[in-house]
Amino acid sequence: MKKIALCEFDPTKYGQLMSVDVVDIESFRDYLWENPVYGTNYYSIYLITHSTEMLEVDGKSVPARPGMIVCSRPGELWRWEEQSRQEGEYLYWTDDFLNSFFRDPHFIDSFTFFQAGRSSSFLYPDARLFRRLLALFSQMREEIASKKLNEAQHILRAMVYETLMLLERANNIPPTKDMDYSRTSYYINEFQKLAQTHYKKERHVEYYAGRLYITSNYLNKIVRQSLGISTKQYLSNLLYNEAERLLKYTTLTINDIASELGLDTAYFIKVFRQKKSITPLQYRNENLRK
Repeated sequence: MKKIALCEFDPTKYGQLMSVDVVDIESFRDYLWENPVYGTNYYSIYLITHSTEMLEVDGKSVPARPGMIVCSRPGELWRWEEQSRQEGEYLYWTDDFLNSFFRDPHFIDSFTFFQAGRSSSFLYPDARLFRRLLALFSQMREEIASKKLNEAQHILRAMVYETLMLLERANNIPPTKDMDYSRTSYYINEFQKLAQTHYKKERHVEYYAGRLYITSNYLNKIVRQSLGISTKQYLSNLLYNEAERLLKYTTLTINDIASELGLDTAYFIKVFRQKKSITPLQYRNENLRK
């Protein structure tokens, strides 16, 4: 399985020490495409303005929709769809930005949506509250853009505190069986897309589990539950369905077809015969007569 990336706060991004930032999620696009799964070392609040995708945070997965808010603590795992096109505004800050000012290391834990034991990281505010938060984020971006960062720190701290107070009015989205089903569906859909692209070269379950950042056992379990066959059998079916297509509709030689499928010719003939009870050449000749 691939090592999970850590997205870290850059305190020197603006040339002066800063422990808070607000950005358009577009500025993260390259990172998200390279690392669709990652952990963070900061707190964050993400206002979603456009999405038709699934999003997972801290093991909970939901359909991400405009108007939704995501709250994340340091160390929690984010999982985006590959080449995600989500849009939104992203506020994030280091642990000491608020806690040191309020002289309380547990200050942030007083907010229910940031408590370690909360049931979900996702919030649904009403439209009016969401617009107010967007406006507040915009003001924070203007303060940062002013380049008067030493003066802006206190103003930004007050704005972040206001954001936290406003979020207490939003409704928490509890995890449900439907969401668990959506999470499974997401993994199955992503596995099938990966399999269609890579089945000729990658036939090990570990490869696909690694690409999805889940264990091989979990992938095997959900594939069997959802598709009724094992992961290996699904990949094998793709391979030999393609073999049948090439035998029926092309004039490629048996050697060429085996090479196209990434197989040794002798092995291809042997396994094809086990599956169809006839050799590839016999299969081709039978289908030519039809």
